[in-house]
Amino acid sequence: MNWLAWSLLAAVFAGITAILAKVGVKGVDANLATAVRTTVILVFAWGVSLATGPVGAMYDF
Repeated sequence: MNWLAWSLLAAVFAGITAILAKVGVKGVDANLATAVRTTVILVFAWGVSLATGPVGAMYDF
């Protein structure tokens, strides 16, 4: 994938993060809402990482 595809993916994930920040967190503690959003983003980031390359490559320094 080239830089344009990565930048579009970053924009999509930023949009998802903003939507999660605005929707469904009324009446929820701010720290809990931040933890949930962070967890969702981490899951997406690991998914992209695992889908685009071999897992063993993460340990090659």
